[in-house]
Amino acid sequence: LLLLVPPELLEQQVVVEQVDEVRNKRQEAETRAEEASGSAEQAEAAHQEALAAVTAAREVADIERQACLEAEAEVKTAVAAVKDAEKKDAAAQKAVMRARAEAERWEAELARDEEAAKEAEA
Repeated sequence: LLLLVPPELLEQQVVVEQVDEVRNKRQEAETRAEEASGSAEQAEAAHQEALAAVTAAREVADIERQACLEAEAEVKTAVAAVKDAEKKDAAAQKAVMRARAEAERWEAELARDEEAAKEAEA
C-alpha cells in the first residue's frame, strides 16, 4: 500500500506529523506554564496572608506588652501605697502608745492628788 503512495506525499505526511507533534508539545508547555503561573500567584497570595497574620500578631503583642507595662506601673504604685500606709500605721501605733503612757501618768498623778486630798481632810 505504501508503494502506491508517491514519496512526496509520504514526506509531507511525516512533516505534518512532526508539526502536529511540535504543536502538541508547545500546547503542553503552555498549559504547564499557566499552571505554574497560577501556583506562583497562589503562593504569593498565601505569602501576603502570612505577612498580614504576622503583622496582626505583632500588633497584638505590642498591645499586650503595653498592658503589662501599665499593670506593672499600677503594681509599683500599689506597693508604694502599702509601704506608705505601713509607715503611717507604725507612726499611729507609736502615738497611741505615747498617749496611753501619758494617760497612765495623769491617772497616777490624779490618784496621788486624790490620796493627798483625803489625807488632808482627815
